[in-house]
Amino acid sequence: MFFYKKIRHKLVAWLIVNNKPLNADLFDFTRLKDEVEICDVLLVEGRSRVAQIIKVLSQSPWSHSVLNIGHLENIKMPEIRTFVEKFVQPEDRDKHLILEALFDQGIVLKPIDKYRGEHLRICRPTGLFPGDAQKVLTSSLKNLGKQYNTRQIFDLLRFLLPVTILPRRWLSTLFEYQEGSRTEEICSSMLVDAFNTVGFPVRPIIKMMPDNQIELIRRNPLLYTPSDFDYSPYFNIIKYPIYGSAGKGYYHDLNWNREGKMANSDTDIFTYKSVPRNAPT
Repeated sequence: MFFYKKIRHKLVAWLIVNNKPLNADLFDFTRLKDEVEICDVLLVEGRSRVAQIIKVLSQSPWSHSVLNIGHLENIKMPEIRTFVEKFVQPEDRDKHLILEALFDQGIVLKPIDKYRGEHLRICRPTGLFPGDAQKVLTSSLKNLGKQYNTRQIFDLLRFLLPVTILPRRWLSTLFEYQEGSRTEEICSSMLVDAFNTVGFPVRPIIKMMPDNQIELIRRNPLLYTPSDFDYSPYFNIIKYPIYGSAGKGYYHDLNWNREGKMANSDTDIFTYKSVPRNAPT
């Protein structure tokens, strides 16, 4: 057991090492903090080694999902707020908070500012009642202090592999879902479970019944990845507010380069022709 824990610790430490910053498009992070709502799901294009694996296998740029909590006063149930306060650092009590599952830390509350400069997307549950939003918060926040389910993430990665010798149902105990029995979590499953408590769908299986009625069947929460919130028809996709994008015709005032520069990437910029400074692009 000691040997297993030591190997697991070293593997996790290797997987969570971040690559260089993504140089994401500049956006107004202050506006994002003002506009994001309770129970919005924020998708993150992670930079760690395990994030790269998740992105490749899920065929999506998103490797991590977090739940927007906002400030502590947004939690209306006194007993839940008292419980949550035990997990908030004193210096973070007045900050805008998010709930997330981290590979090396488990289920934690962190200031949203940790993702300043990262590539983000807001997924907003369409038409979620305020009372149900509080139930989603309660369900998700009860997971604080749990460990990250590293076994599940490896099982899920095996499930996502395009080719496998054995039938997927034989690969592991991944499909043995028992509601409320897990002592470890990953980000997507935790959030799907929380939305399931109020019957809010993420990406259910949709079946047509003999009477032409539509029936929704819950997908196993253990099989979800962050990209499911992006693909879900029940979440509105809100791309982060870009600098200078307010108002009709804003694009006429953008400060485009007039020197004939073109880019293959943030670092590969070249001049392809000479353009008069006042010429239209």
